[in-house]
Amino acid sequence: MIPSEEDIAVLLAKWAVPGSDDGREATLFALLPEKKRRLVDRRLRILGPFMEAKAKGEGRPDDAAAALGITVRSLHRLVGRITEMGPVAALAPTSGAGRKRRSDAEATLSKAVQKELLSEVQRYPNQSMGLLISKMKELDASVSASTIRRRAMMLRRELDPSRDARFGRAWLLDQAALSIPVAEADGLRWLTCAFLIDVDTGIICGRAPTEGQKDPGFGALLHGLSRMAMLLPTKLKFASQLEEVTWAVPDGWLSTGQKVVDQAGSMRPPVRPTVLMAGKFRRASKLSALLGGAIGVSDILIRPTVDPSLKEAPQGPAPFDPAGALAYLDQDIVFANREMSKWAKPWGAEKEPPSRSRVVALNRLMRRLIDFFEPALSPEQLEQALRLLHDHDAGGSDGSGAAAT
Repeated sequence: MIPSEEDIAVLLAKWAVPGSDDGREATLFALLPEKKRRLVDRRLRILGPFMEAKAKGEGRPDDAAAALGITVRSLHRLVGRITEMGPVAALAPTSGAGRKRRSDAEATLSKAVQKELLSEVQRYPNQSMGLLISKMKELDASVSASTIRRRAMMLRRELDPSRDARFGRAWLLDQAALSIPVAEADGLRWLTCAFLIDVDTGIICGRAPTEGQKDPGFGALLHGLSRMAMLLPTKLKFASQLEEVTWAVPDGWLSTGQKVVDQAGSMRPPVRPTVLMAGKFRRASKLSALLGGAIGVSDILIRPTVDPSLKEAPQGPAPFDPAGALAYLDQDIVFANREMSKWAKPWGAEKEPPSRSRVVALNRLMRRLIDFFEPALSPEQLEQALRLLHDHDAGGSDGSGAAAT
């Protein structure tokens, strides 16, 4: 059996099942450890041609099984799993592989239920299992609750990024107008803020209202540095190195942005910088793509200009004063950061001070983030950033951490 030479993305798309698609399969494949990716790739390159030949009545199961080093019975089992679950879930070995499965009748789900179940898990990954089962039974009353529960748990594991997330590996500093109206003496405007976000986890670490169209967003950087110590008692894994930073800079900051790029290249190891200049991208587009178009219940307004003025009060919440608008945003951030529950320690668990190595790891990431932006920071901003770094290190040494503001 000669392995296929087709690109793995083409193969994943070819054998995607109803309720999945090429994009989902590619995402699941990318989340696998390298060893499992190689195994899925090898298996699919052999099984794909076999399944095509089998459909024509020409398949040679003995040859395919020999090429994979498995029995013919196991070969047919893998083929069945691919047609039921999709190539990645079927071919990547899991800790439960080899356990006896329930009957095929119980394990079978209709295409409509498979599609709706995937949609529900993607949109609401933390909804109760009882509610999820009820929704599926509305589509098909005969479906087994245990089958729904088992399949939903499998999908949650596949789609959950928390297993491999490394906080601090990549950052985004961007700014956006939000659908939160603000009333000021000169009229109405949308609340406009800068945000510091960890890319891998989507955690919004810092936010700060922008002051004018040329605000570079460093208020959000400082706010984020002041709050990172809150992550010490969680189960979140910290990256060993800062690898990349994306910064959306305002008009007039091109030369300073270039200094930051030069600084990133001189760091050891170097950091990969992306500096987005106004006029070459739609403001807040990166932020919107990362957060799914909204922060909590407030929409991120992707706009070609930073002008946030309004002619009349929009539908939705009544206009706030500036302090009230920021408080409303903070409630939205708590809601947006609800995914933090993935890394929270169990309720009632004994609270132990974070280890010194954990404090040092977070301290190193904070230091590298400051080093990256140093060429653009004012002397006062740099002094404040270093003070926050020192407070974090000193507080973390006795387990208390820096105060969150």
